Amino acid sequence: MTSRDSLASLALRELADAPPEIDAPSPRDAEDAIAAIARELEAVRARRKRRIAVIGAAAFVAAAAAVVLGVGTRQTAKVEAAKVEAVSGAVVMMRGEHGVKLDPGAAVTKGDRVVASAAASATLRLPKGTELRALAGADVLVVEQGRDEVFELRAGSVQLHVAKLAPGDRFLLRTSDSEVEVRGTEFRVDVREPCEGTTTRVTVTEGTVVVRHDGAETRVTANESWPARCATHAAAPPPSAVPEPEPVAVVAAPARSVSSPPAKHAAAPASDLAEQNRIFAEAMAAKRRGDAPAALAALDRLAAAYPQGPLAESAAVERMRILASSDPARGAEAARAYLARHPNGYARAEAQRLLATP
Repeated sequence: MTSRDSLASLALRELADAPPEIDAPSPRDAEDAIAAIARELEAVRARRKRRIAVIGAAAFVAAAAAVVLGVGTRQTAKVEAAKVEAVSGAVVMMRGEHGVKLDPGAAVTKGDRVVASAAASATLRLPKGTELRALAGADVLVVEQGRDEVFELRAGSVQLHVAKLAPGDRFLLRTSDSEVEVRGTEFRVDVREPCEGTTTRVTVTEGTVVVRHDGAETRVTANESWPARCATHAAAPPPSAVPEPEPVAVVAAPARSVSSPPAKHAAAPASDLAEQNRIFAEAMAAKRRGDAPAALAALDRLAAAYPQGPLAESAAVERMRILASSDPARGAEAARAYLARHPNGYARAEAQRLLATP
């Protein structure tokens, strides 16, 4: 029996039991009363459905807002950047094809490279408290900034004091042939001449690190080095004895031979730095499209016009690489020139490998 039938039966019983002195309504009146009651019942049900729908929509909107806010919070955390605390000498941050002079207070984030000249250094404070110091000749790439903090040392040396990480967080430093993972320690990594099948050197001051190389893992503890047999080959002093490099100014020197000895000058104006970035970007664009002559011409212009500029060493390295792939004899000549001008440069090991290749 439907609700409408129940209401009809109830209405008829009430009418039948009415006192005699009250005139019984006609069948037509009874039917109208039943219809009115049914309509009111349907209206009550409709209002109840609307309230449920409104409450459900509000809950959905609140949940969606929470998701959006949560995503926004996570995205904010992902883009947290390292902050530059100190810079000594000429240090450049490469963002894509453009290089900018690195100054204290600058933000360094995923995809950025920090390149220090042979007499420079930069100290970065990472979001979780880790201190990373790019030493003379270092070329460091920020691979990841998040739960996993991942860096790649392409050349030179870095000194690290890794803050204790939360459960699930990781800190990794990679080189061309190895990976170092830590969970709160102090250590140094150098990229040097090959020894025991690797160009990587690890020296631990405190704590423990794990070095992964050629499918094997090695634990290195305080006051130990890896590879152990290569410790005597390391020309660099221990971390505690590394002297503070002498500041070197960024310059815009007049045109001269690339082989001219370095000299100190006043800092380069912003217009000169922009022009250096433009020429370097022009060279890299030509290199990508396979136009080696155009790339070499741009790099030569940059080296001749700004021999002491922050991109001079990067230009020499790119020139060496292009020539090594197109003309090995000239590539070896460029490698010798690079080592003569930058004996402790960030691409020293690469230049030495080119010279050792028959």
